[in-house]
Amino acid sequence: MKNKTTTYALLALVLCLWGYIVYKIYMGVKGDDIVVPVASTKNKPVKEKEPMAIDNYELTLNYRDPFLGKQAASHVGSSSSSAYTGTPRPVVVRPRVVTPVVVAPPKPQETIDWSVIRFHGIMKNPTTNKMISIVMVNNQQYMLGEGGVGGGVKVLKVYKDSLRISYKNINKTITR
Repeated sequence: MKNKTTTYALLALVLCLWGYIVYKIYMGVKGDDIVVPVASTKNKPVKEKEPMAIDNYELTLNYRDPFLGKQAASHVGSSSSSAYTGTPRPVVVRPRVVTPVVVAPPKPQETIDWSVIRFHGIMKNPTTNKMISIVMVNNQQYMLGEGGVGGGVKVLKVYKDSLRISYKNINKTITR
């Protein structure tokens, strides 16, 4: 009998908990349908903002040094004889005049005809487990391992179905 009462009590608790969760989800989805009227701004005069003067900025520079823990000395200019008196001096910073930078148009890159390079396959040396690739460059056949150069083509990496090569300082992967 004790197990039945415990089971029924726990079942009632679980049903209450799930009911509460469903209620919260329903109230969150339903939301409040309160309409707030928006004030009309049609007949109100619009104040024009005064433009900010950006001629001068003053920096006080009286902050604590985060590394030394002391008050930072504000040295203005290149005066080597100025001593720190304990009172910060304002620094006036004027905005720089930005001159447009003329950029020369980039040089057109040399177009490379990748069709002259063909990957025919690989061979594996059973004793050293080194992979050798068979590459045709301008109808000239080369057998190249990793790091090998032939016909201006350097083999960077040999894979089972492709090659990673460098030709005229451009890297590319070529498949069979």
